[in-house]
Amino acid sequence: MDSSTLLHQMTQLFPQTEFWNDSCEEVSLRNAIAQGATGATSNPMIVLDAIMEDPTRWRGICKTLVDTFSEENEEFIAWELIEHAVGLAADLLQPTFQTSNGERGRLSVQVNPKNYRNTNAMIHQAIALDSIRDNIAVKIPATAAGIAAIELLTGVGITINATVSYSVPQAIAVAEAVERGLAEAVANGRDVSGLTPYVTIMVGRIEDHLRDERDRLHLSVKDAALEVSGEAIFKRAYEICQARGYRAKLLAAAMRGTRNWEPFIGGDCIITIPPKWQSEFNKSGISLRNNIDDPVDPFVIEALYRIGDDFKRAYEPDGMTIDEFEQFGACQKTLFQFIGGYEALLAFVRSIMLPKA
Repeated sequence: MDSSTLLHQMTQLFPQTEFWNDSCEEVSLRNAIAQGATGATSNPMIVLDAIMEDPTRWRGICKTLVDTFSEENEEFIAWELIEHAVGLAADLLQPTFQTSNGERGRLSVQVNPKNYRNTNAMIHQAIALDSIRDNIAVKIPATAAGIAAIELLTGVGITINATVSYSVPQAIAVAEAVERGLAEAVANGRDVSGLTPYVTIMVGRIEDHLRDERDRLHLSVKDAALEVSGEAIFKRAYEICQARGYRAKLLAAAMRGTRNWEPFIGGDCIITIPPKWQSEFNKSGISLRNNIDDPVDPFVIEALYRIGDDFKRAYEPDGMTIDEFEQFGACQKTLFQFIGGYEALLAFVRSIMLPKA
């Protein structure tokens, strides 16, 4: 363990606040684990980023897969490649998973982002992804179809991590779907003690979206207020989930600066930090104190309410219905990016299958 870093000190002072590596790349994950990381996240974009860290090695691995599965298409090969990458990362987290009796040490792997409207397709793939290792958490988008999948998957004993999520109503809808799934599992005699469901709130991405809305509407809301938007939404969701005793644990993602991790220190939650931001965290010199219960300035909340309806939709527990989630601007933008990242991974595989003469 690297006890000299601020991240490691945080995990010692506040063991209830988990730190995850927002990457499945091996070198960065080893470094994060050394600083106290207890989990990691991935998606097709993150897998491609990991591949690009050592392209020669991964081209060789991909070539072997192409030769082994000589009749399969690029999507099949891409998922074999994802399985290989996340399997290696999950193995690094196995000691944490074992010593914590399954409470920690999960590697999140995402279903095909193109299937965000297809409950059955997500369920089918999630079951396959869950079989990669015993410490997998399957990432499902918090769309209407995804929330239906989350309930069923929880009911059959699969640990989920809701993604493409930015709002209090999404967090509540996912947490309630998990509760229904847990009740179904218990009714069917399943042992759910090892399930550790997660609800991601992409605090940086909601900030990005609200900034876009401000600029589109030519409003005068200051950046200082926008930079607190993710904190405000996360803390309100956290307060509600804690008060209601939901089993699912909140996870703050999509870092944009210290503002996306410092306010959550001390909470019974997870902060997933990309490797580049881990270095910034350690250099930040922030004071390590319990910040989770510090309220957001009501004047800032008032300023954020002036950004059209979208902050209100994300902040109020009843701000959106489940059917409205996938039409929310931040959700749409992320789905476009995730699907684009998936297509980029397919293009990488295609370059191995059809090399230029």
